[in-house]
Amino acid sequence: MTDITKYKSLAIDHDCFKKIEYLTTTLAPGLTLSRAQVIRVLVNEKYAYEAIDELDQFSIDDHKRKDN
Repeated sequence: MTDITKYKSLAIDHDCFKKIEYLTTTLAPGLTLSRAQVIRVLVNEKYAYEAIDELDQFSIDDHKRKDN
């Protein structure tokens, strides 16, 4: 039985499911990932990119304030 304190479920359309299935074999060449691993990899990559972009924006704002 799934531990509901550790996991959540979500609903996706059939087209998205097919894309995730495709990515299970193409995202990491030589490995077959689970659908959950595919989603985890994509979300973590996007989150890291957004976090870096946000940090860059803060440093740009700080630099502007120092110039004034």
